[in-house]
Amino acid sequence: MRRISFIIAGIFLALSIGSAVVLTRPPRIQVVGSLSPSDLAQIQKLARGELRYWILPKPDWDNVHHLNYVVRKVREYEAVRILWMDVKPDGSVEVFAGVSKEAIRSEGHAMTLRKQPNWQITGYGYWGFSNVAPHDMHIPPPQ
Repeated sequence: MRRISFIIAGIFLALSIGSAVVLTRPPRIQVVGSLSPSDLAQIQKLARGELRYWILPKPDWDNVHHLNYVVRKVREYEAVRILWMDVKPDGSVEVFAGVSKEAIRSEGHAMTLRKQPNWQITGYGYWGFSNVAPHDMHIPPPQ
């Protein structure tokens, strides 16, 4: 009897994890302009890596004593997502990331990338107040 309950619990756990993975797919990123799928994938990978570098704490023994800080930064990283990419006439791409389009003016991240011959991040900025957000930032309407 006990063995059957473990099997049922294992099946339930596997189904729960499987449905959570399927239902929490990353949202589609809005692209203003046109990018090839391979360019989009490369830019997305670079942007996520840059966000990871700036948001997540560096491995350090001191973090063992400040676990609340580490947990808070991990949650912040999980909440931030790439909101949209803006392809400029010169071929560069600006990537905007934040919690949501509604909150991007008060806190967000912006990256500029250029292809030379591979995509590279040529600029990065973070703002935590609306008075220091990029003044020329145009938030595109939802698709």
